[in-house]
Amino acid sequence: MSRPLKTTGIALAGAALVAGFIVVGFPYDRLGDCIEAAVRRETGVALAIGTLEPSLGLAGPGLRASGLRLRWPDGEVLALDAARLRPAWSLSWLQGAPAIRVQLGGPIGEADGIVTLNESGAWNGELRRVDLAQLPIDSFASGAAIEGVADAVVDLRLGDAGPEGHLSFEAHAGSVALPAFPVPLPYERLSGEIEFGGDAFATVQSFNLEGPLVSAEVTGSVRHAPVPANAPLALSVTLRAQPGVRPLLESAGLRVSREGNARISVGGTLSNPVVR
Repeated sequence: MSRPLKTTGIALAGAALVAGFIVVGFPYDRLGDCIEAAVRRETGVALAIGTLEPSLGLAGPGLRASGLRLRWPDGEVLALDAARLRPAWSLSWLQGAPAIRVQLGGPIGEADGIVTLNESGAWNGELRRVDLAQLPIDSFASGAAIEGVADAVVDLRLGDAGPEGHLSFEAHAGSVALPAFPVPLPYERLSGEIEFGGDAFATVQSFNLEGPLVSAEVTGSVRHAPVPANAPLALSVTLRAQPGVRPLLESAGLRVSREGNARISVGGTLSNPVVR
């Protein structure tokens, strides 16, 4: 037998032994305890894993977890039906930054992307069928609420002052409730591009609401703050309202032209926005 064939045979035999150990002998209960402890230590999030078991596929061995619950420090709880993790083969491994393919699914929606375990940590992927009503928006933006189903593309890393990177999203058939408006605003399409990091916590490059009553375009920034609820706002909003909605907007103190247009500025903070 030639040396290449011998080498290939040894490699295959080794892979089979590793796979057998993964399936039969690995102490997954202890691994789950270690993962829960590491997540709490690094993020402050209390993770509880229902079951953890091996997952073998063409891309290599991985892990499959079910019945997950994450409790944030503020008490918010997120339940996930299932999570799958496996190595994401890329050149980042050669640079000392392992890449992990992570797939999550639950009542709130689905996530599929690559987590890169470098000094700052990064995630690049997609969010699909996200139920916006389940997002804890009111916890840092009092009086705000949003409904609908959204898809998003995410490219984020964790910097010294918070997340850095880009988020684009599109949602359909929902509504937005804001403290400055007396009634929720229904929309047919909601889309946006948001840049994180730099001089601002988040820069709203575009935020477009297309609805039967009101259309709106928002640009501006959310500045850095130690507490997210206290983040200063510097937003510019352009509204186009249908005739029947103009009295509602005027009752909220907005100046609306005869054509139904209004331009407003939003200052203050996330928890206490001020409309001018």
